[in-house]
Amino acid sequence: TRRERFQGYRDALEGAGLPFDRGLVETGHDQEAAARATMRLLDLDHPPTALFAGNNLASTGAVVALSRARRRDVALVGFDDLPLAECLDPPLTVVAQDPARMGAAAAEQVLARLDGDRSKARRTLVPTRLVVRGSGELPAPGS
Repeated sequence: TRRERFQGYRDALEGAGLPFDRGLVETGHDQEAAARATMRLLDLDHPPTALFAGNNLASTGAVVALSRARRRDVALVGFDDLPLAECLDPPLTVVAQDPARMGAAAAEQVLARLDGDRSKARRTLVPTRLVVRGSGELPAPGS
């Protein structure tokens, strides 16, 4: 999924007519690594005005880094919802998955296999939804 999310990022940039800048892409596979990655971005000569965190650990790290840096002028959208996301200031906007629906879809496929289904492997896509809470909707600088 990491590769698909990254390709989605690249596709969105292309769709918006924006260039891809590898220097604006960081990885962090746990909260502290994501916090350090966020700080590196904030320390750039021209730091980003918005961040997209690719999973809940990266979102948490970005929130921690923005808080430590006392930065309230950087928009943030995370992928995966977080407990207490609505309690942050500003509340965290996320692309939310539906874990219950994902589990149900997986269980249906497993049970069908146990019942003798020998059809080809298939992929089931469970839609996500954007939960707008405020952190991703900060006004652009100078507006």
